[in-house]
Parts: sequence; C-alpha cells; structure tokens
Amino acid sequence: MIRICIAGNSGHAATVTRALPRLPQVEIAGWCRTWTGEPMTEVLDDFAKLGLSPTEYPDYLTMIDVVQPDVLVVDGMFCDHEAMTCQALARGIHVYCDKPLALTLDGLTRVQQAAAASPALLWAMQTARYDPWFYTAKQLVDADAIGEIRLLTAQKSYRLGQRAPFFRHRAQHGGLIPWVAIHGIDFIRYLYPHAAKSIFAHHATAAN
Repeated sequence: MIRICIAGNSGHAATVTRALPRLPQVEIAGWCRTWTGEPMTEVLDDFAKLGLSPTEYPDYLTMIDVVQPDVLVVDGMFCDHEAMTCQALARGIHVYCDKPLALTLDGLTRVQQAAAASPALLWAMQTARYDPWFYTAKQLVDADAIGEIRLLTAQKSYRLGQRAPFFRHRAQHGGLIPWVAIHGIDFIRYLYPHAAKSIFAHHATAAN
C-alpha cells in the first residue's frame, strides 16, 4: 500500500484524489491546510464522494513526522513549496509538488540539491502534458509525422475571477510566468527538448 499525505489545496492536489478510484493500492493517510483559511473544497469533496475520512493534522511537518508517508502532495502557497519539498525529501519522502517548485533561482537550486541528496523522487504537477491532445501531439512528433519543427508557440488563458489572497502578493505568488506560462514552457520542452536560443516574457494589465 502506498500511503499519501496531502498538504494544501491551493492548486492541483485534486489530481490525486480524482485518480484514487483507479489506484486501489493508494491510501490517503492524512491531510492538512497550509495557511489559515485555505479552502480544501476539492479535496474534501472528493473524500466525501469516496467515503474517505483521513485524519486532519495541524501542519505538514507534524503530519509527515507522525504518519511517515510514502508520498507528500505539496500544494500550499507557492512561496512555501520550496521549504515543504526540501523537508519531505530530507526525510526520504517522495514529493508530488504543484508548480512552481520555487520562486527564485536560488530556491530552485536548493530544491535540486535536496532532490539529488535524497533517495526519494520529486515530480512537479505538470499534468497538462498528459492531457489527450498534448500527449497525442507528443506521439506524432516523436514518430516524425509532422516533419521538421521550425516554430512552437503556446498560450494558456483564464477567465478573470477571484483567487486566494496570496495571489495579490508577489513574494507569495511569484508571478504569472512561473505559474501559468510554465505549462507552455514545459509543453514546448516536452515536444522539442533542445536548448533555447532566446527566451523572453511580458505581461500587461490591459482590459483587466
């Protein structure tokens, strides 16, 4: 049995709970909020639908030290991903972490070092690459079905709406490029895993 703990639901932790019906070897051993008032709606709704009632813990460190799970799902405020991931990896716990893994290059280096020093695995929640349309494109490219690649572009759009309070603070959120555009960056690298010659990004608040 694979025992999983879920820390937070500020992003895509529900990708785990929604997969549970197809994973009889997986057990949810505990969950916790990672910031005061964090809505755990998707995860808790899935627990209810599946008839699950895993133990709630006051914080993720208490949870992983008590439960000693095989996997920690890291899905708190983006500014906390780095520390949570490193703490779990230091304990030999596999990590399934929402993106971004870190908000700075120094932080990313610390995560890389923690992963290299740990027997556990680290996987970012780049689930979009396995959506049927993306995965089909990958198979076609790998089979040389479309010829030589000359240009790849990507766009990901959202309707305007309300987000959690930490999205209003750059130090907690990190910006839209590592949060939204990372899907496009990852998809391009997935299809064409070669070094980029140039990279740029821009943003605007027009029409907001």
